[in-house]
Amino acid sequence: MPDFFPEEPPELTSEHRWMLADLGVNGDYEPPTVNCPYPAGSPAAEKWWRHEWQVATAWAIVRGELAKVDESSENTPHLPPFPLDALPPVMRNLAVSIAANKCVPPDLAAVLLLSAVALVAGPRLVISRGKDWTEALAEWSLVILESGNRKSPAFRVIEKILLRLERVLADQHTARVAARVGDLEQQISTLTGKGKADSQAEGTTPTEKAENATRLQKDVAEQVKALAAELKQLNDDPGAPPRLLVGGTTTPEALERALSSNGGQIGVIDDEGGAFNAVAGPYNNGTPTGIETILKSRDGSRVAANERIGRAVQAIPRAVLSYGITCQSHPLMKSFGKMQLREIGFFARWFFSVPVPVTTEDIDPPDLDYGAVRLFGDLLEEILTAHPIIDPTALPDEREWPTIELSPAARKLHQELQVSFAERKQDGGDLAFMQDWANKYLGRVLRHAGLLHLAAGYGVNEPVSEQTMRDAIAIGDYAIAHAAEVYRRAPKLARGWNGAEEEAAAIGRLKVENWIRAKGKTHFIARDVYQNTKRQVWCRNSKDVDAVLVELGRDWVLRQVPRTDRAGRSLSGSPWWVPNPDLIFGADEEAA
Repeated sequence: MPDFFPEEPPELTSEHRWMLADLGVNGDYEPPTVNCPYPAGSPAAEKWWRHEWQVATAWAIVRGELAKVDESSENTPHLPPFPLDALPPVMRNLAVSIAANKCVPPDLAAVLLLSAVALVAGPRLVISRGKDWTEALAEWSLVILESGNRKSPAFRVIEKILLRLERVLADQHTARVAARVGDLEQQISTLTGKGKADSQAEGTTPTEKAENATRLQKDVAEQVKALAAELKQLNDDPGAPPRLLVGGTTTPEALERALSSNGGQIGVIDDEGGAFNAVAGPYNNGTPTGIETILKSRDGSRVAANERIGRAVQAIPRAVLSYGITCQSHPLMKSFGKMQLREIGFFARWFFSVPVPVTTEDIDPPDLDYGAVRLFGDLLEEILTAHPIIDPTALPDEREWPTIELSPAARKLHQELQVSFAERKQDGGDLAFMQDWANKYLGRVLRHAGLLHLAAGYGVNEPVSEQTMRDAIAIGDYAIAHAAEVYRRAPKLARGWNGAEEEAAAIGRLKVENWIRAKGKTHFIARDVYQNTKRQVWCRNSKDVDAVLVELGRDWVLRQVPRTDRAGRSLSGSPWWVPNPDLIFGADEEAA
């Protein structure tokens, strides 16, 4: 862990001297200090702090406490790229074109395109492995890219395709209403036709015929009245057309209402992470408000009617919700600080992607392949029109729902995957630290097989092929690696939450970081932290504080500096802890 500067600096190599010279340091040892000569909070003070941290980092590299970062090094952590060959041509061609035209990683386009298929197919179809193992075709995907990586332009291409489908739904709704209006008018005209009631009256005597005619006329009048009321209702308010999408910042409670009023299905696409914050943020007494419905909607489950203060949501026979989100890492890590979300399986439901950013922007990129855009849009429209949403209450058995089946070879392949994967998520396995996510892996592979099957132009009449299952497993391998990276990045999740002490330490780390950020602390001693956190659950005594500070030091979030006065004279007592400037001021704009 980073510690005090040694009394004598280590021997400097020429590379070290060049590195220090770039920071204005001539190689002579200078004791570290926290005595900023500029007014606190001023731009000059921030610049000074950043420079001091850079110098401290350089000396840490010299002393061997940190490895020098080399982007081209084979030791640089590398996540696998998205397996584009696993996508059907109509998706692969569009993903490649978006990536080239917008200068973004192909992963970004590929993952969002999968969510686009799920958004259309999820409310309409399911996939089954047999023996009551059925998966909804909903998908929750989250692509993590920092600001400045051109997420939004790529995102807009896919968003426009989905908005065009919303217009198709609106046109279909208008046509259905017009057809119903015409049908009602025709029925009313027929019923009120001259002599209609008399011609249908039967009886053996004139009196009996008259009574029957009167009764028929009354029945006709009641039917006409009911039909006229429905006709007026349609003319006055034809109702809103079905929607595919709601806004990215829609809260869980609003999503509940949207699902209830939209036939139990809706989708959310968002390029700024607002959708993730909207779901992970609202709390009521420590419990995410309305999130039960959101969780059930990934699985196509029934949502019971509920009523809260000032809010009422009708029962939803089958709720289906899909997400396609891009965001920076900060909103994601912030939400990971809420332990309840992991306990209820919120993070386990996401398909994470952490693509490698495109560092060079093509000044003359190739044109977007609008033919590929049109073909993908046509594919989604075909799924949408070929499989109208069915009212689940009208089915005698949920097994009657339109279902994609697996071929024997595909089923065998998935069964073999199940056997080989079992040990990886158990204690001692390489995925034990993210067991909650791993528990849903097999279902995710099954869902992806169904989405790839549909994207290849097949439907419920053809089973999923062995090759399609292999492609789904390839995407599953990608998903494992990227989810593991997300879980390792998040301090709370990297420890696996295997016990109370780990949970307490995870909370403590977050609380200390938040305290530093909120107070703008450029330096402090351990006692300062303890005095401000000693009443919190995680902090039983000062040793808990020391443990958190040491851990943050190992991760180079903090560093220690000997305690001195303004004149630079050594003082007795605890050393200063100095936070990385990015923790206080945010990322350096020049560096970004």
